[in-house]
Amino acid sequence: MRYTVNHKTVYRYSATVHQSYHLLHLSPCATTFQDVHSHLIKSDPMPANINDGMDYFGNPYRIMTIEKDHKELVVDATTHLTVEQKAPAPDSLGKSANWQELRDGAIADKSVLQYTAGSRHGRRLAALRD
Repeated sequence: MRYTVNHKTVYRYSATVHQSYHLLHLSPCATTFQDVHSHLIKSDPMPANINDGMDYFGNPYRIMTIEKDHKELVVDATTHLTVEQKAPAPDSLGKSANWQELRDGAIADKSVLQYTAGSRHGRRLAALRD
């Protein structure tokens, strides 16, 4: 199936914002069952700086800086993609890593610290604090 996906977010501020930084997770991943044909993110006001990257988990992100005075920010993303209507093979689900393997890998790779935060629901692992 071919899809066009539009996402629009409007931020309205009670006072004028002189400079702002934004982390966007609006870009889709290309996968075995999903082909991304085109993807466009627009904002008003336009950003002074844009940096695109990939997070630890392989998800695309965009960091943008708005350096123009504004009381409203509009972010609009449009994606054209094709999705196959096909379920993954039953045996492929059992091949994924269990949570202990993921945890151990995270402890070894300190770049995941950006995703850790204390919570009243759980504590950070001591190995991640060091």
